[in-house]
Amino acid sequence: IEFIIADGRLSIDEADVWNRQIRRFSNDRYREWYITSDITVEIPENVHLTELQFDIQGSVQADNIEADSVQINDINGNTCRMRQCRFGTLYSSGSSNLHISDTAIQQQLSLHSINGNIKLKNLSAPSAEIISENGSLYAERIAFDELLCETESASCKITGSISKTAVITTEYGNVALELDETAAAEKIAVHSNNGNVMLKGL
Repeated sequence: IEFIIADGRLSIDEADVWNRQIRRFSNDRYREWYITSDITVEIPENVHLTELQFDIQGSVQADNIEADSVQINDINGNTCRMRQCRFGTLYSSGSSNLHISDTAIQQQLSLHSINGNIKLKNLSAPSAEIISENGSLYAERIAFDELLCETESASCKITGSISKTAVITTEYGNVALELDETAAAEKIAVHSNNGNVMLKGL
């Protein structure tokens, strides 16, 4: 593992991950040589990060972090868990399984997943864009001003409040949208070609 600190930026690079993964699954004689890494970074209290970027080939957990911009890149379908965080923007791409709870987004939430499942709980954001092709979307007690959600064959279930606009589109998945009785949205639009639609508390 290489650690580089320069110009206020900390970079952690775990080398040879790809070759070690191949050797682990292709030949039993290398199993004793393979080492599964566990990298822990502790950020002191009251430290506010400008940028946080994950280019991952393994699972990640982030707890109680403040950052202006967060980027998650993953193509292998690993799990990324975030709890009790405060971000300006949060972007993800690839096939990550995203589990985000008790987190506040101040500006923009943009989650794009090809095959990964997305689970959100107690998450707030003024603007949210969630695109999931084949994985499921489960959002519980969310608080969004605007929501744009697109799924291909994935089903989605969303509960919480949307104060302005929600546009949900799916090809083959089922859609369940249940708003708080105290919430009042300006516009709700749901489009489904082959999936079932359940709307409650509008």
